[in-house]
Amino acid sequence: GRATFAHEGTMMIKQRSGVRNPGMLVSAFALAVTCEGRKPKDWVARKGKYSLQRALERIIPEIILSESEKRFRTKSKIATAAFLKVLENKCGFKRIRIRRQGLDSDAGDLLFCSRRWLRPSDPSDRELLQRNYQTLCFAFPAFSRCPLAAFLDIIGEFSTAWGSVLNKIRSRGPDAKLCGGADPVPAPVPCRVLRSTAVEHKP
Repeated sequence: GRATFAHEGTMMIKQRSGVRNPGMLVSAFALAVTCEGRKPKDWVARKGKYSLQRALERIIPEIILSESEKRFRTKSKIATAAFLKVLENKCGFKRIRIRRQGLDSDAGDLLFCSRRWLRPSDPSDRELLQRNYQTLCFAFPAFSRCPLAAFLDIIGEFSTAWGSVLNKIRSRGPDAKLCGGADPVPAPVPCRVLRSTAVEHKP
């Protein structure tokens, strides 16, 4: 069977048993809990305690390859560098460099631009998150070990905490420049890693 992935359109994902391709799960998760940002400073942390990797690690701890495990080759885990490469190369997430200091977190000076967390506190965002959770559980059975309530709590925790960080930045109005000279609000890019098993319909 197939499941509908409710995010910026419709995506169809074939069912899979376990996390056989952690890169595909990373892509699906990132698209399930964030959406295209319409504001100039809709940013998502690439690294640090409020990053997508840390959120997924809270939900499925065993998917992240730890520093001590890097010398072992495994297809069921993903390292930080590979995690970021999936988001940037496969999902089209764009980087932005913050030129002035003042980012009150460990996210560094490179962020993902034109993306924002879906917020469980917002009714429409919450509905999307609930539907996307069901799809993630269907496509990746390991995801179902995290109950829906816990999933929403974790995403709410990250979106709220990161939002507080961004509010401080917005009030200071720091200079920022897109890496690679991209447009300020790039068009959404379909996640190519899912192209063989997914069909995306533009909203």
